[in-house]
Amino acid sequence: MVVTPRSTSEVSEIMKICSSRQIPVTSYSGGTSFSGALTATRQGICIDFKHMDKIIAVHEEDLDVVVQPAVGWQDLNTQLEPRGLFFPPDPGPGAKIGGMIAMSCSGTNAYRYGTMKDWVTSMTAVLADGTIVKTRQRPRKSSAGYDLSSLLVGSEGTLALVTEAVLKITASPQNQHVAVAAFPTTRAAVSTAISLIASGSPIDALELLDSHSLGAINHSGLSSRRWEEVPTLFLRFSGSAQIVDEQIRMAQAAAVSNGCGTFQTSGDKEEIGVIWGNDKDVQKYTSQPFEFLAPGTRPMSPFLRVATPRKYYYGKHDSWQKQ
Repeated sequence: MVVTPRSTSEVSEIMKICSSRQIPVTSYSGGTSFSGALTATRQGICIDFKHMDKIIAVHEEDLDVVVQPAVGWQDLNTQLEPRGLFFPPDPGPGAKIGGMIAMSCSGTNAYRYGTMKDWVTSMTAVLADGTIVKTRQRPRKSSAGYDLSSLLVGSEGTLALVTEAVLKITASPQNQHVAVAAFPTTRAAVSTAISLIASGSPIDALELLDSHSLGAINHSGLSSRRWEEVPTLFLRFSGSAQIVDEQIRMAQAAAVSNGCGTFQTSGDKEEIGVIWGNDKDVQKYTSQPFEFLAPGTRPMSPFLRVATPRKYYYGKHDSWQKQ
């Protein structure tokens, strides 16, 4: 059975009924999690939050927003963009705030901005017996009482169901540029990343895709660009023109010192979208049911829908040991 509440009070009533009858409950919002939290191992009912998808308030002066659990992070950023603001956590496409809180998600922005736990101020939640709790008020600086917000973030729906959340937001990054650095080995790419991190350079994002991941992207056809299937670092920068130029110079110097084959940069918005979509393309490739799988492979289960086309990859690429 699937129930679709429209308010915190309705969620509370549902939980009271389920508690009194010992009916297991599984919550659902975006359905993008790979961890198995959506698997109804004890059957029972599913609470689908699809009707609780409102952005309740945007407080520009206080840099926070009040949202319901089925608001998508991409939809939230679309609403914030005209105001010059954004919400940094960026997990897989389609993820919703409720699930992002439950899983304490992260994304490519985690390098500079941290993960979901760093952007949740407070939340309204419903406990297993139907009790409604508010973890704290909107002011960010407070030392009174237990830190219940941190307790619920990452609890994977086992402690409570989040029905409303106050999230921090920040100014949108300006003058964004990206760089792509290809390396002969994974070790060289990792050494470059370590060097950049140790230098303290304020890079926006730093991602590594190995040859297998780029092979998956090329095989799937999800990217409009054909990628060289070698270990590759993807970097993103923002700030004034002078700051961005200096960041790119430092990154290129570190890459060249570790044997970088090619180092390409771009400030074009469309090109940035293509380049920075690769991490999401890998997620799409590994979560689609059948159309992107190599011939002869099958999903591991109806829930995971993930397969590793070993025959395709290991027949085409060197082994991990050689990298």
